[in-house]
Amino acid sequence: MTASSSPRPCTLIYGNQSLLVDRSAEAWTAQVLGDAPRDFAFHRFDADEMLRAGGAEAVSQRIDAFEEACLALPLLGDRYVVRLDRAERVRPPARAAQTVEKALAALRVCRVRWEGEAAWAPEGALPPGTGPEEVAALERWVAAVGPTGDGRVRLTLCDDVPAGPFLLPRGRGHEAVGLPAFLRAQVKGKLVFAGEEPETPEEGGPGSAAPATAAARLHQLLLHVLEQPPAGCHLVLTAEATRERDLSTELLGRLKRVGTVTKHVTYDDNLPVDWVLREARERGLRLTADDAGELIRALGNDLRVLSHELDKLALLFAFGDEPGGPTLRQAIRGAAPVSVFLIAERLGQRDLSGALHGLTRFFRETPQQHPVLVGALARHFRQLYLIHALRQGGATEADLAARLKLPPFIARKLGREAGRFSSPELEGILHGLAGLDVDAKLRGALTPLLFAHFAQRVCAGDYGRRGARAL
Repeated sequence: MTASSSPRPCTLIYGNQSLLVDRSAEAWTAQVLGDAPRDFAFHRFDADEMLRAGGAEAVSQRIDAFEEACLALPLLGDRYVVRLDRAERVRPPARAAQTVEKALAALRVCRVRWEGEAAWAPEGALPPGTGPEEVAALERWVAAVGPTGDGRVRLTLCDDVPAGPFLLPRGRGHEAVGLPAFLRAQVKGKLVFAGEEPETPEEGGPGSAAPATAAARLHQLLLHVLEQPPAGCHLVLTAEATRERDLSTELLGRLKRVGTVTKHVTYDDNLPVDWVLREARERGLRLTADDAGELIRALGNDLRVLSHELDKLALLFAFGDEPGGPTLRQAIRGAAPVSVFLIAERLGQRDLSGALHGLTRFFRETPQQHPVLVGALARHFRQLYLIHALRQGGATEADLAARLKLPPFIARKLGREAGRFSSPELEGILHGLAGLDVDAKLRGALTPLLFAHFAQRVCAGDYGRRGARAL
């Protein structure tokens, strides 16, 4: 492969389909570099690893190495790629730190003669009988502003802070104080100054300012590289986020202006049957669409999990064999993560025991993923509701697969499930899911119980009874 003639200078690839994210990042890198050796033309970093514990100096060195990789043209070749994984960890400075920075930029102080010596007083609040000899921005003596790990704002003062006192208005007079006390009085916010914090053995512990400050520095560095990409530099960012709002808005906006954004998330392809069949063929496995559906229902639609399982099946079965039916089910690992599709299927069959078992495993293994479960259940019961509407419109069983854009075996299964519910009941279930989503967000600790209660109502037919929505 030869390098592309005009690749974009940067790209962002994100999502929870980590296999596709990796493959897309590798394909983009190959487009830039072609067949050229990568010894000096490819650098890979991990934002989470760069910002991990180890002390402020170690973190600073890692960011320095990333900056050098971005800015230094390799000796061989005129193109190079810098890849940064876990870009969701790169965040802008905390809002409190930004507020303090704006306040510092607006403050002016005047040098005056006070009690026979030089002093600094706020502009507009000078001691009586004095005049300004010099006007200066207060921020000139602040070297750095950054958030701490406990909600305060950390200020690092410059080495050239004037020896003369700073004058704070007190009643009818003025009080002479040092610059830290003056800043605390003039700037709203919880301030802490470098050197005042207790020493922490490891970055990231209670009260440590380094992680947030380092993340802010890395954020500014990326913004600079995106604004003025160095000649020959091509930046690829990957992130494990599922939504754009999980990423830095400023970083994302600047990246979209000069590069590309690609998303790979599980809900974009809830039933990747075609993908499983294609990957199986590449491994010499002969699977049917029903076999692929069985694999997805058992393992979920995370493509990396499915890929690993296909690798295992390729080792278990000789080339050209068909590991279908019971043989396939026995070969699938028993400790697989519970699939949201299995939970939806159990509810569609009014199998309360199976649904509760699946919910218990789901919240034990993925306690923060209930929005994914809500989406899968809503899609499942919306399909059942649509089947009722299609049947009332005269659609035959053979028409359902084409109208639903589903493999025939899945359409047949959904058709059987739809027969267990009435249209008003399915409408009630969808309303119940909307309320469940809101309740889970407001009462996070009770989320597993809320889902269990929802499952009990579905299996008991509560949503088909008059007034069920108000229960």
